[in-house]
Amino acid sequence: MRFLHLGDLHIGKCVNDYSMIDDQRYILEQILEIVPQRQVEGVLVAGDVYDRAVPGEEAVKLLDWFLRRLAEEIAEERLMTVDAERLARNGLLRRIFAPAEGWRGLSDYLTEAVS
Repeated sequence: MRFLHLGDLHIGKCVNDYSMIDDQRYILEQILEIVPQRQVEGVLVAGDVYDRAVPGEEAVKLLDWFLRRLAEEIAEERLMTVDAERLARNGLLRRIFAPAEGWRGLSDYLTEAVS
């Protein structure tokens, strides 16, 4: 199985009051092109997904767009882990995972492994 590992995306980052969101969208678009070329079957997202504990609307929309596109590109079962505690605290897990059919958190696999 071929995995793509992404880490520390820091979506929504600003540097010297300059928003990096357009640059981040460009990079995420490049990743979406790599997925079918490399026949990626699973994606692991680790580290800080957002740059702030409470991300801005634009950052949330960008991640949502990216995950939906990934779900379209990868036909088989997917694995994704994120900073689940932070996302759950902000109520974002439901928004991200519910619409993206097939996305599962690492804890789903760990629960199955010990059952």
